[in-house]
Amino acid sequence: MRISPRYLLPALLLCFPLAAQAIETDGDYWIIHSQGSAGNNLAFVADADPAHISKRAGGVVSLGVHKVYQNTGNGFLTAHEIEVDCAKKRVRIKRADEIDGPMGGVRPVKISSAWQTQPEAWLVNSRDFICQPQQRTGEGMIPIGSMEMLRMIDAVRAYFTVLGREQARAAILKEIDDAFARMPQP
Repeated sequence: MRISPRYLLPALLLCFPLAAQAIETDGDYWIIHSQGSAGNNLAFVADADPAHISKRAGGVVSLGVHKVYQNTGNGFLTAHEIEVDCAKKRVRIKRADEIDGPMGGVRPVKISSAWQTQPEAWLVNSRDFICQPQQRTGEGMIPIGSMEMLRMIDAVRAYFTVLGREQARAAILKEIDDAFARMPQP
C-alpha cells in the first residue's frame, strides 16, 4: 500500500520536534517496506548513514534494517544486519536481535544466514535500497530523516497513524464498491 507523502510529511513533522539541529544523530532512516493490517502493521526501516553501511570482501555491503511493530505485544523492535551482493543480486540476514523496549533486554533471533533464493519483499527492498539508491523514492521508500533511534521509532509510530487512516479509508471504499457490485444491473 502506498501512502501519499502529502499526508505523511505533515503528520511526521507535527508528531515530534525536528532533530535536524541535533549535534549527534544515530542514523539516516528510510521506511523501505510496510505490511500488515490496521492496528497490526510492521514497518521495515533502513539506515542510510554511510557510517553505518560497511563494505566487505567480494563487494558485499552490510546495513542495518529495523522491523518496528505497531502492536507492541508482538515486540518492540527487531534489529537485522543485512548483507547485500549487488553484482549477484543476492541478499541475506546475517544477524537478528529482538529488543524488548527502550530499557528492555536483547535476545538473538534464530535465522538462516544463507543467501535467500526467494527473499521476502522487505529483503528485496533492502537489496534495492543499497543497489539502486537513485530509485528509492520511486519505489515507494519514504525518507524520515537523520535522528536518534528512539525518535525514528516515534516517527514510524506517526506513520502507523497515517497508515491506519489510509487502511480504514480503503476498507470503506471497498465496501462501497462491493455494494455497487451486488446491485442489480438495469
